[in-house]
Amino acid sequence: MADNIFVSGWGSTEFSNLTSPVLRYTDQIELVRDAECEKRHEEFSITIPDSIICAGPKGSTDVDACPGDSGGPLTFKTDQRIILLGLVSSGDDCIAEEERKSSGIRKPGFYTYVAHFRDWIFETISERGLTKCKV
Repeated sequence: MADNIFVSGWGSTEFSNLTSPVLRYTDQIELVRDAECEKRHEEFSITIPDSIICAGPKGSTDVDACPGDSGGPLTFKTDQRIILLGLVSSGDDCIAEEERKSSGIRKPGFYTYVAHFRDWIFETISERGLTKCKV
């Protein structure tokens, strides 16, 4: 599964505040277990709730979601389809690139876990008389 995780957006592509004029994506992202995510963010003493998943740069890459990517999709690609896992929320994004390089600590970002809100999404669709999507 780790080789099929993508994050997309129009956010900055390097250590700058400029957004990209074209949609970009990276497959250099991996999911991070809650315990590891909490450990890497230990200065905040956080507990990852069920509504959040963590993901960050894969291996030794520095590729990650950046400012301007918020709300963009974190997806998993199968042979048959692309599944929405999460939405870019927040994290120690590329603005902290220099700090990350000096400390050696790679902090994963936080993504809203879409499946956690599945019942609410379907209830809202139904209440508004919209057609349900195939799942």
